[in-house]
Amino acid sequence: MTSSLLGRLEGLAAFVPRFEAANCSFGEWSGDGEVIDGVVTMPYYSYSALADAFVTCANDLNWVREDCDWPTWSRTPEAAQLRDDPAALAQATPDQLACLLTTVIRKDRYCEGELAAAFDTGLLTGICRRAAQLAAGDVANGGAAAAHSTSQGGATDPASATEASPRPPATIITTPTPGTPK
Repeated sequence: MTSSLLGRLEGLAAFVPRFEAANCSFGEWSGDGEVIDGVVTMPYYSYSALADAFVTCANDLNWVREDCDWPTWSRTPEAAQLRDDPAALAQATPDQLACLLTTVIRKDRYCEGELAAAFDTGLLTGICRRAAQLAAGDVANGGAAAAHSTSQGGATDPASATEASPRPPATIITTPTPGTPK
């Protein structure tokens, strides 16, 4: 597992050419209510090896974070803007990318096909493109400042985040460990 932010960003960036390939398959819907041995199979999304590799990479590189309150964050204007506006996504901080990935990957457990929809709309490719920009140190888009101010899974230094991006970093909810002062 790569622990530096640069390595984490490069891990996501490696998916850009794979996602943009003409023959890219993220998966397909299966089980259209077919009856096998008297049992009805409910529809489900069968992910490709590429999709499985992406989710594994996102988890292994700590892009899916426990400290992101994704059910709450996903309903914020910030989340909607990052999800729906490619220009906003092109300015996202590493913490915002982590919250987006956490939201999409975790939500897929409760809403079948959510991850596939994120791929189909270009959101996953956009996240990976932004990671590539940040990894390359794209100063105009906050790359260098953000890439050097965030450690693995940690929050961005507020001073650096303000200089790197006009928007504040994603809201991260933490809970104190039992027995430690608040």
